[in-house]
Amino acid sequence: MDSSTRAPLFINSKTSVGRAAMLLAITENREAESIVKQMLEKEGYQCAVTEVGGNSVEIHKKLVNAVIGAALNREVIQKETREIHAILHATIEAERGFMLDVPSAANVGIKIGIVKSDKWIAVALFGQSALHNMTSHDRAGLGVMHYSQQL
Repeated sequence: MDSSTRAPLFINSKTSVGRAAMLLAITENREAESIVKQMLEKEGYQCAVTEVGGNSVEIHKKLVNAVIGAALNREVIQKETREIHAILHATIEAERGFMLDVPSAANVGIKIGIVKSDKWIAVALFGQSALHNMTSHDRAGLGVMHYSQQL
């Protein structure tokens, strides 16, 4: 498929934070990720991308640590604010969707898109789960939470 037949990607200031986070999570390579991040930042969104993987039993702690670390490192959220509370809830909501019906012995690989607007924060998960490398399933989860700047 050449560039003239590709569907255009429209991102503007009216793009929801959930859609924006999912667009980041589904990027297939660093080049696409960089383009989407630049488009989002141009519209005033703050964003971060990270990845996590491992056994489905142990993934919760890794996921929370990866999201908080990426969001703090990219200054999407600040310490000592309600943003921490909001991003934790968005992460848990996204994890519920992603992990629905994943066997406890499965391995998972997750790409994480994090986007914040002036009042909303979204965490999107996209990746795979598998009991065996020949049984891989695509999965997705999304969590969106409102936050207030005041403590």
